[in-house]
Amino acid sequence: FFTKQGAVKRTEFAEFAQGRKPTQAFKLKSGDELLNVEKFDGDEFSTMLFVTKKAMCLIASKDDVPVQGKSAGGVKGVGLNGGDEVIFATQQNGEGEIIIVTTLGGAKRVVSSVFETYNRGAKGVMIADIKGKGEVLFADYVTLPYNLAFMTAERTVYEIDTETLPIEPRVSKGKPVKGINNISKVVAMK
Repeated sequence: FFTKQGAVKRTEFAEFAQGRKPTQAFKLKSGDELLNVEKFDGDEFSTMLFVTKKAMCLIASKDDVPVQGKSAGGVKGVGLNGGDEVIFATQQNGEGEIIIVTTLGGAKRVVSSVFETYNRGAKGVMIADIKGKGEVLFADYVTLPYNLAFMTAERTVYEIDTETLPIEPRVSKGKPVKGINNISKVVAMK
């Protein structure tokens, strides 16, 4: 389990096999939201990937994420600065790229293997140089190309292949997507 306030939790599937009644799966703190739930990847090279709206990125080891009961609230996955929140979190193995689209109109792919792995709870490093002027609008992890839908403020939708986004260093702000201005939303079309 991954949350908007940076919590992460592992729970055995057996915890949920107690009949057909709905049951609590995660104890969320006030104001927190569940972002993603995935089956635990036990591969020794698998890590956690967090991207925040203030353009911070953390690749963190999963070795010390404890298995907890279904009503537990998890542990700190990523440290957040004031006003920041996680917008994307997943497990990854370093073989793909991290896609970033900012409110400033920049888009790019960053090779995930360029990031060092830190301990859980760290703040991470900058993934887009937005200098506090914008935010990360969209982030995702890609190993196989797929299409993205870009919606503009004028409610026009454009379909873009992830392979057309440039691969850039983590500290760049990204390049404008050719022919698309005023991006208001991006959705993965997997």
